[in-house]
Amino acid sequence: MNHLALASLSLWRREMVRFYRDKSRVIGGLVPPVIFWLFIGSGLSGSFSVGGGTNVLNYRQYFFPGTLVLIFLFTAVFSTISIIEDRKEGFLQSVLVAPLPRLAIVFGK
Repeated sequence: MNHLALASLSLWRREMVRFYRDKSRVIGGLVPPVIFWLFIGSGLSGSFSVGGGTNVLNYRQYFFPGTLVLIFLFTAVFSTISIIEDRKEGFLQSVLVAPLPRLAIVFGK
């Protein structure tokens, strides 16, 4: 395994451990988009249909890709928060002075 991949994997593992240990991040990243999908999808499904003929989608099916985008968006927000926390704790400074490619930091986060 090359240096870039090993450094990225190490930083990624650290992020995953920190993410899953903080239950509020897991819940905050997954629950709101699913709630939006269920409640908004149920509320608007009666007045919304996409397609014509035999290929008609209900609103939940139509809104599902947007829900996936929301999950990725919330995860990105929490990842940004972890970068700010790393900066406050001094970990980011130690990673920046380490002899590893800057691209590894991007891939690892």
